[in-house]
Amino acid sequence: MEELAAEVRDLNISGSGAAPPPPSGGSSLSGLCYDADSLQELARQGSWRSLLEKIDRARKLSLLKAPHEHLAYHAFSVLALAKIRKFQEAFDEIDGLGDLNAEKYRYEAYPEHYHGKSGSMVPFSLRWLHAQLPERLGNRQETVDRLYLLLDFVRKKLKSFSDRVELSAKSCSVGGSHGEAVISESDGATGGRIGLSGKSLDVGDGADEPKVSGSDGGIIEDLSPGVNQEAPEASKNTGVFPSEMAAESHGESTSAGDEFGEWKSAVADESIDAATVCRQLWQRRETIVISTIISHHLSQKEFDACIALLHHLLRQNPSDPVLLAKVGYVQMQLGDLNGATATFAHIESLSKSGSSNQLMDEMKLKNLVNRNRALMYLVAKDYASAIREYEEAIERDPTDMIAINNKALCLMYSRDLSDSIKVLESALERMPSVALDETVVVNLCSMYELAYVNHSEIKKTLSNWIARVAPDDFDSSCIRM
Repeated sequence: MEELAAEVRDLNISGSGAAPPPPSGGSSLSGLCYDADSLQELARQGSWRSLLEKIDRARKLSLLKAPHEHLAYHAFSVLALAKIRKFQEAFDEIDGLGDLNAEKYRYEAYPEHYHGKSGSMVPFSLRWLHAQLPERLGNRQETVDRLYLLLDFVRKKLKSFSDRVELSAKSCSVGGSHGEAVISESDGATGGRIGLSGKSLDVGDGADEPKVSGSDGGIIEDLSPGVNQEAPEASKNTGVFPSEMAAESHGESTSAGDEFGEWKSAVADESIDAATVCRQLWQRRETIVISTIISHHLSQKEFDACIALLHHLLRQNPSDPVLLAKVGYVQMQLGDLNGATATFAHIESLSKSGSSNQLMDEMKLKNLVNRNRALMYLVAKDYASAIREYEEAIERDPTDMIAINNKALCLMYSRDLSDSIKVLESALERMPSVALDETVVVNLCSMYELAYVNHSEIKKTLSNWIARVAPDDFDSSCIRM
């Protein structure tokens, strides 16, 4: 997982199937799980050690009563341990749970608590962490295998809810009515060409440049959970993720509040089709898992697998500008610059026609177009034109860290180290909660090393500032002291 982290999401506490009864009133998550609001706030702040202390206290005082609460606390605990890079402890805790599909983790195993509810109570974030942790311990292939198993699990769930939606629609079309959907638990991506408005984008042979992003710094084309982002719905800030390739870019949200809210609304308002709500949730999860798998394949230059998975997502959303942009990025990695140019031109035409406005708000879409143009200029080493595109994006959205980071690097490539340093320093000072990321810091430190003889002293000053403002999970080794 090598890309700059910006979209991060709150821990998904609710299970894979039915949810426990909603609280009697209000929107507090603590009504569904003991002290969940407090845990979520600590997660948003990046206070992972404080979160672990709170979990330890709740366990020692036996404050957790229902089975699903214990699983929710396991999810928070594993996430927090992973965030502070105690990967072996995180792995051991989740491994101690055994088979996450076991009967003891289903609502129907505890009728005294859940009154006829059925399905798995395992938080989706726990399944996701179970898949991701082996890589942190050096076993990448095990993580990829587990991610594909998780994708199969998600697709089975998605098919189940899609079938129910279709059945409900048929019932309505013949004058029937349907009540509240019963929420319970119940193929791999295909390859081929990616069709775009009657055309197809082939991925050709070529050089393996431009290098895009990585935990070692460099140009970035997508803001996604990065070097230490462990769960698609859990982290220090609000927003969504994913996934490795950001789900928030699609205008989606998978926060815990969103998910609890979806379930409560489906139950509280009979006009809302609960199956439709659940289908949308699992569609988001499918995107998260696929995007994570793509990131793993991309890191190993397994481009055919990336294209096959993107092809699957594009079949569902053929006009999604973010997915199309990812196709363009893969084409650039392959050296297929003509294909990437055609893909980016198609995104620009979607922007002008307004046909993608429902998938992405206008400002983000325009900035995506600017950044795509800038990448093509970058490949051609036309840094001045790339800088103009990034500046236009930054003027439209001063918090666009992709554009800010890449503008600084273009200035560095243009041998303007003074201005490149100012760009990143200004962003860190102006909005530390947004700009403080390992990739940005790696790039800034590289600039210091190139610009100053006394760079060690300057980096020490930076390190002291970061120590005051950074969350617990910030990896200070990126400063390279």
